[in-house]
Amino acid sequence: MFNSRTCQLILGAGALQLVGLKTITTKNLALASRCLQLTVHFLPLVRQHFADHMPHKQLNMLNHLDHVLKDYKDHIAELANKFVVIMDSMLDASLSKWEVKAPVPSVCFRSLCRQLHKLHEAIVDLLPVSQVLELFERVHASFKLRLRSQLIKLGVTNDGGPQHGLVVADVTFYVSNLKSLSGLGSLDDAMDDIWDKS
Repeated sequence: MFNSRTCQLILGAGALQLVGLKTITTKNLALASRCLQLTVHFLPLVRQHFADHMPHKQLNMLNHLDHVLKDYKDHIAELANKFVVIMDSMLDASLSKWEVKAPVPSVCFRSLCRQLHKLHEAIVDLLPVSQVLELFERVHASFKLRLRSQLIKLGVTNDGGPQHGLVVADVTFYVSNLKSLSGLGSLDDAMDDIWDKS
């Protein structure tokens, strides 16, 4: 019931009507995820308790708890995916307007870094460091794919020319901002794969 209701209120946005929220924030997503993770932490203990006290022929009833655990884990994964979807749409909106020209860092990359800081600020105190890092690794990978696509669209290549230099300056600004966020120091900052090799 808790899992189902959380899914309806957060992923299904039912909380907008029920309690009058204007939007489901990344903080709401992170809090929901942590609540679900708390339950996932204790479910194996509950299962073991019943396994120790149930007659042997009724142990197959514990399969229901296994299904519940799987449902919770799936829901947690959906919440993590929702973070990435939110950031993907922001990345698309920002990079589609990006032009390779002075000044650097560009307005686009400044805005993008502000959004990443906001996301980090909203979740860093709620999610474990490992989950924050994993989430930002996914967002970073998505950013690189979108940046690569935009560079191809704009016809900017890794040729050492003036436009290449502007891109490198923007990317350096982005990477240094990302790596400055707590818990992201070990994030892979290699950016060679943004350039088209063909």
